[in-house]
Amino acid sequence: GIIAVPLGIGVTIFAPFIIQLLFGSQFAGADQGLMVLVWSTVFIYLAISGGNLLISVGRERINLYILAPSALVNMGLNLLWIPTMGFIGAALSTMITFLIILVGTMIAVRVYLSQKELEVGEPSPAVMLNSLSGNINPADHY
Repeated sequence: GIIAVPLGIGVTIFAPFIIQLLFGSQFAGADQGLMVLVWSTVFIYLAISGGNLLISVGRERINLYILAPSALVNMGLNLLWIPTMGFIGAALSTMITFLIILVGTMIAVRVYLSQKELEVGEPSPAVMLNSLSGNINPADHY
């Protein structure tokens, strides 16, 4: 997760150069879409660990309750914005949807962590979350 935000900032700053380098001047306008869409990647990357945590502790339904309405928001925003803004509207719709998923996942994990009473020997949710993101091995803590 540490690299997601700096990567998003870097791509946003260098989007015109990246598009020019990879695709040439005929795609010069695509840099605006990249500058928006990169933040979708940042948001969903940050949300994945929380979503995996919810699934790993048997809270798949909570994950579903976050993802299903988000899909509906995405469809609605696409219907609204693509006709008027084109690919920028699609990128904005995706970015907002993934931000909603991130916020919903963060809230759900926070609520779960505050309510969950752990049994002896069970790895804590914080340990599980860190293990999902590759930061630690839960076996090292028990």
